[in-house]
Amino acid sequence: MNASHLIMEFLPLIIYIGVDAWKGFRAGIIAAMICTIIMAVYHYLMFGQIDKFLLGEGLMILVLGTISLKMNNDRYFKFQPPVLAAVFSAVFAWFQVFDQPLMLHFIPQMEKIFQTNSADLNARAGIEPHEESPALQMLHSEEFRLTLSRLSGQMIWLFAAHGILMAYAALRLRTAAWFAWRLAIYPALFVVVIINQILV
Repeated sequence: MNASHLIMEFLPLIIYIGVDAWKGFRAGIIAAMICTIIMAVYHYLMFGQIDKFLLGEGLMILVLGTISLKMNNDRYFKFQPPVLAAVFSAVFAWFQVFDQPLMLHFIPQMEKIFQTNSADLNARAGIEPHEESPALQMLHSEEFRLTLSRLSGQMIWLFAAHGILMAYAALRLRTAAWFAWRLAIYPALFVVVIINQILV
């Protein structure tokens, strides 16, 4: 996850929380929607396109924000994380059942990253040009593929659990607590990855 993704994901929500505490939830939602539009335009002008995932998140903010304004209830806006969690869980499940584990699809992209400037890295490590670097050897190992497969399966349940938790937070908790639980997915992901590394 790159910096632009993190900014796109959290800046509108941070603005929403700040303006909500200052002027109320309607003003907060409007501010978040304006921020989302500005960021989308900026991203397009800077890069010539908008990442599909970022576009999806932005559209969700706009749609759920509009519904919340019409219904005069901020709970609809707060259901963005449960919807995203449901989508992620469903995507991981679909690949797990009907294709190959989703994370295995990222191996070619990881290969490209590791192969960038590989000649220079191999020279520093004293590896002959025709030899695979240790990073590529790890990437092509069966153990690494098994770890990615296991992680993909665990993502289904992690996102599902987080979605249920965020639905409860949207319905029952105050905005600050809702946002705190929104952030909880990242340490949870870190813990799952570490546990899988220990189990290898």
